[in-house]
Amino acid sequence: MKLPETSVIPKLVKYSIFYIAALIALAQIGVATTALLVLLAAYAFGVVFLGGLAFKDLLMASAAGIYLLLSEPYTIGDEIRVDEKRGIVQEVDVFVTRIESEDEEFVIPNQQVFRSGVVRIRN
Repeated sequence: MKLPETSVIPKLVKYSIFYIAALIALAQIGVATTALLVLLAAYAFGVVFLGGLAFKDLLMASAAGIYLLLSEPYTIGDEIRVDEKRGIVQEVDVFVTRIESEDEEFVIPNQQVFRSGVVRIRN
């Protein structure tokens, strides 16, 4: 699997390290760094909070996917229906479930499968 390059995270880490190094250097020469430490705490909170908001759906899909993989309500080859989508399960991974009908393939996020429920069709 090829993952896309992300340029934001390395820059955040680089500038965070520079900022912390500057704080340590300023503290060593006797400069009051309390306000800068508060700014660092606000920055860290912002990164964590905004990161949580950005990855909320991904985290919900992965939690639902782990539950589905552990409980195995359906497996590859089962015919299922999720909402109005009906087909044969081709793949189940942590984030999505792929089902295929005669002329369509559906990629359904696991949080949708978990939220709306799944009907396994027995022949």
